[in-house]
Amino acid sequence: MISFTRTAVPWTAKAGVVLAVAAATLVATTEVASAAPATATASPSTGAAGAYITVTAPANTFKTVAGTTRLPLTAGAPSANSVQFSYAACPTAAGAIPTPPAAKNFSDAVTVLNSATLTSATAAFVAGDVGRVITGTGIPTGTVISSVTNATTVVLSNPATAAGTGVSVTTAGPVFNATSVTVVSGTKLVVKAPTGLGSSGTGLTYNICVYDNAGGAATQALSTAPYKVYAAPTFTAISPVSGPSLGGGSVTISGTNLTATSKVTIGGVALVSPTISTANQTITGTLPAHAPGAVDVVITTEGGPVTAATAYNYRDGLNVTPNTMAGNASVVLDIFGAGFSAPLDFTTTDGTAQSNNKSHVFLVQGNFDPSATAGDPTSAEAECENVIVLSDTELICTLNGASANNAGLVSGALPDGAYSIVMVNNALSTFVAGATGATYRETIITSGSSFTVAPY
Repeated sequence: MISFTRTAVPWTAKAGVVLAVAAATLVATTEVASAAPATATASPSTGAAGAYITVTAPANTFKTVAGTTRLPLTAGAPSANSVQFSYAACPTAAGAIPTPPAAKNFSDAVTVLNSATLTSATAAFVAGDVGRVITGTGIPTGTVISSVTNATTVVLSNPATAAGTGVSVTTAGPVFNATSVTVVSGTKLVVKAPTGLGSSGTGLTYNICVYDNAGGAATQALSTAPYKVYAAPTFTAISPVSGPSLGGGSVTISGTNLTATSKVTIGGVALVSPTISTANQTITGTLPAHAPGAVDVVITTEGGPVTAATAYNYRDGLNVTPNTMAGNASVVLDIFGAGFSAPLDFTTTDGTAQSNNKSHVFLVQGNFDPSATAGDPTSAEAECENVIVLSDTELICTLNGASANNAGLVSGALPDGAYSIVMVNNALSTFVAGATGATYRETIITSGSSFTVAPY
């Protein structure tokens, strides 16, 4: 406390004393904020318990007046400097950091199927129980107490899934201490949402309260940011598990905790025209095109993402138009699929059909053998030349059955029969002389069982 003695001093001296006191007061009030907590933002603003969250506040919220970072914020038990997730609003008056209330355990709860009302003769509910996470037989995961009717009756955030008497119930919260806190700067810190937070399909909003007691004064909430908690999604199955690289087919993804805003990517590409059934916990849509291979399926909801590694396999399927021709005819094939861009390269430098080509489109009979010589049923019978890649999912080429010689391939018109189309990568002109090690993509033809040569 500062005291003054009345003495005759010049006004200028009095002014100096007053200014000094004002300055001291300014330092004190700057060091320990007395105003309401600063409004901060949480990123992401929605997610599951256990997620990491970045809290961004106005300039120097997390620094002292001297510009240094405030005392290290701690995780776990409440301390002078900590972060809590509170179902109630962060306090606006300085005081002690709230201590999370002890869990209540009682075994005489009564639940009614599809009812959100729970009763207990011994629980002794109070207003402060609102927001407590509640678990027990027939109580959905993530349920909290929405309101307290009286000492024996509460309303739950989710209706019970079973009726029962003498149900054992445990409640925790509604205040939870962050399990990890890192101060990044005066405007940013990173916290981990406590695993005990309640979550449900509709989401529960908690306030992230950042506390500090700079200078040893009463603890003050520095900032507050809302964070809405949802149950994390899970992946159960995908049907079918494979399909042609062209895409276009229907697929159904099953999981849990799926919401109306769920999104799905397959191989990093969004599922086309998704339809979500929260009742059945399924998402149905049209497969996007993708290069051949096993890819990840990612479901993202307000509760965060879940990845099912290599859960779907794109087979090298093509749609070829037309898929028939006469053996001595010439036809332009319009081929749809995926993965026609790099690393495929159909350019040539000497004008021949095969020499120096890096990639090819061949017609073969039977199972393709990259080491087979000309005339072998498993070798290339003809090459579709003048390949033009229009996009990653479409190319055109010219198949000339009347001159099927094609740089060492079988001479004469194409014989009648059923063929498959093979795309070969990085095969040189020695390919037809018994080359080994060439990579190739033996395709299925989705427009029919084969490409047919016959006297049409």
